Amino acid sequence: MRRATLAAFVAAALLLTGCSAAEFASGRLPTCGEAGARTTFLMAQAAPDATLVPCLAPGAKPASWTLEDMKIDSAGARLAFVADMISDQPQRVEVLFSGACDVSGAVSVPSDEQGTERFEHVDSVEGGYVGQRSYVFDGGCVMYRFTAPGEGWSGFVHDASTVLTFMPRAEVVRLRDLALAPR
Repeated sequence: MRRATLAAFVAAALLLTGCSAAEFASGRLPTCGEAGARTTFLMAQAAPDATLVPCLAPGAKPASWTLEDMKIDSAGARLAFVADMISDQPQRVEVLFSGACDVSGAVSVPSDEQGTERFEHVDSVEGGYVGQRSYVFDGGCVMYRFTAPGEGWSGFVHDASTVLTFMPRAEVVRLRDLALAPR
C-alpha cells in the first residue's frame, strides 16, 4: 500500500512540476532551499521517518561536477556525481539515502553535520581514495561512496563535504506546502 501511495505521489509531483520523468531524472537536483524543494520533498518520501534530508548547498556544486544518475523510490534515493569527466581518472561520489545503513567496520569520528553521527570506512588510499562516509540520524542514514583516483582526491573529498549537506524534514515540508499553496 505504501509503495502504491508513493508511486501515485511521485507521478502527481512530476505533473505538478511540469516535467516529464526523463526531465526529472536528468536535471532537477535536490538543492537545499526553495530551488530544489520539489526534488528534496520526493527524496524525503524515500525515508519517511528521517529527520534530515540530504541536499546540495545552493551554489556550491563545482562546475566540474556532473550528475551521472539520480533515482528516487520507496526503497531510498541514489545520486551519483562525477567530477572531471575529461580526465582519464574521473572522480565519483555516490550518495545513498535510506532509513538505515550498516556502519559495522566503520570508525566513528566527530560529525561536521549537526544532529548526525558520522562514520568513516577507508578501503584504500593507494593511488587515490576509495571509501565510505556515513551520516546516521533519527530515522535515516546517508552514505557517500567515494572513488577518487589520482593525487587530487583530498580536494574532491573536501568539495563533497562543502557541497553535500542536509535540510531538516520540517523545512522540506514547509517549502513543499509553500509550493503547493494556492496563489
